[in-house]
Amino acid sequence: MELADIAIDFSSPEAVVENVKQCALHHKNVVIGTTGWLSALEEVQRLGREAHIGILYAPNFSLGVHLFLKLLQASGHLFNPFPEYQAAGIEIHHNQKKDAPSGTALAMRDFLKEGMFRQEEVPLTSVRLGTITGKHTLLFDSPFDTISISHEAKNKEGYATGTIKAAEWLMKRQGFYTLADMI
Repeated sequence: MELADIAIDFSSPEAVVENVKQCALHHKNVVIGTTGWLSALEEVQRLGREAHIGILYAPNFSLGVHLFLKLLQASGHLFNPFPEYQAAGIEIHHNQKKDAPSGTALAMRDFLKEGMFRQEEVPLTSVRLGTITGKHTLLFDSPFDTISISHEAKNKEGYATGTIKAAEWLMKRQGFYTLADMI
């Protein structure tokens, strides 16, 4: 690790805290793309503060996904005055994806709530099938129509590009960040 400029963690939820401890020990900033570990968020933030390192976490490093999430946030405000609309999310990934729902699907629900959408619980459905890179859809349904907002990844290059940009951005920073801070 001494030769590395920065760490990039796409490991497993169980490994994140130990990986951050190692980064802190070696004074290396870390970009985390692993999902499913947020119950340890406060500990990870504390480790970063104490070691004066930078940590950037995102459940998804696609610029398109980030813009999609911002659309969902805005849609919460738009649909809120219309109680006839209910929302639900569907996410589809390849059959090797381990977490369900995905971190991005959970972020869809969070961004919609940040937009003050009135629905108490937004159900999410996860499908694992074949080699699909990733598709996320939020549906707004009423007795009169259905409106859907979707993002579909064509390949994994967008994730890789976003991860490298995040690592470059984080190089000289200290503190805890998300992809929204970078963008």
